[in-house]
Amino acid sequence: MLSFPPNTLAENALKTPVLFVADGIAALAKPAGTPAVCGELCRQISERKPSALRLKLARPQIVYVPEPEISGIELLADKDSGALAAWRNALGSGQIAFRFVFLAKPGETIPEDAFACDLPVAQHFSEARALVSHTTGKKSKTVFRRLEKLGDYEFWQAETAFPRFHQIRLHAAECALPVVGDPLYGGVPAISVAELRQKKRLNKGDDKPFYMPICLHLARISVGGNVPDLPPCTIDAPLPDGFEALLKKLRKNNFILR
Repeated sequence: MLSFPPNTLAENALKTPVLFVADGIAALAKPAGTPAVCGELCRQISERKPSALRLKLARPQIVYVPEPEISGIELLADKDSGALAAWRNALGSGQIAFRFVFLAKPGETIPEDAFACDLPVAQHFSEARALVSHTTGKKSKTVFRRLEKLGDYEFWQAETAFPRFHQIRLHAAECALPVVGDPLYGGVPAISVAELRQKKRLNKGDDKPFYMPICLHLARISVGGNVPDLPPCTIDAPLPDGFEALLKKLRKNNFILR
């Protein structure tokens, strides 16, 4: 576990679980709504903080980190050990598998339990968002699989070998699966406490979101057995407590939320 004081990664103090440590690599659980942990970790290493030194990374750099708005695995590798080059080469060649999970409110009935989206993804030239472009977009592929139906909501898995900027969110919205809490693609609002309780009389605070961040999480990064210079491994990140609690509420009540 790594600890970060207030006003470093967030306004309040944070504790970040260490998910995986091996020769020259480490994986951390990045909370939603925070920047990459790597910069603050480097500061702790320079200050010889014991919890940071236990990762055995002399000069950690980012292999992959989810966008600030979402939670999940932040993968780091040590530049001095050669691990960084090996992991980045594997990432660039599409030999690492990324598995995301998300909560969606489908705009229409999705007949298939599994399907793929290969729309090309481009980054908007002046805004912090992605768009589909058949002229300037880069090849992208997301494989979706429905995990669970929860009334009007559905829990989905999305897998890709190379997650481009906002790829999962964009592809999901294009496939009528807008992610809950993501105003940028689809505009599906966060689920409020009042919706989950379904009470006619609201208590104070019932109109606030039950879980504020975007309901999208990088849950797994895995490497198979045929990747040069990398041993096979699987790194898993449990859902954030609030996200898990939201799913439990939906499962328990099986509400049809309108």
